[in-house]
Amino acid sequence: SLASWRNVVARDCRTLQYAPNQQRLDKKLVLEAVRQDGNQIKFAGGMLASNKEVVLAAVSQAGGAIRFVDRELQADKEVALAAVTSDGLAFQFVDRLLREDPDVIMAALQSNGLAIS
Repeated sequence: SLASWRNVVARDCRTLQYAPNQQRLDKKLVLEAVRQDGNQIKFAGGMLASNKEVVLAAVSQAGGAIRFVDRELQADKEVALAAVTSDGLAFQFVDRLLREDPDVIMAALQSNGLAIS
């Protein structure tokens, strides 16, 4: 049941990958997982990797998770800033045009001085 999967994922987010596809369509379940480890977004079902709320939760926890999200959101400045603020090295996965944005560059460098090389 969904409630059982929520309990399992709450204890260990890595179990999301073993949840049935139908359960991985549940936004609350996926949010629980990505708040623990943003990279779990790669196991999100359906369009949840395109859902801005889920994506922001994921990249805020693990900036590099931006590489697993919809390209349109990789080009979203709010998402990009959250990702590079969390992990400056996520800069490499941000949309090409945003890699020229002074705000994104500065946030990445403040997070990790080696982010842009």
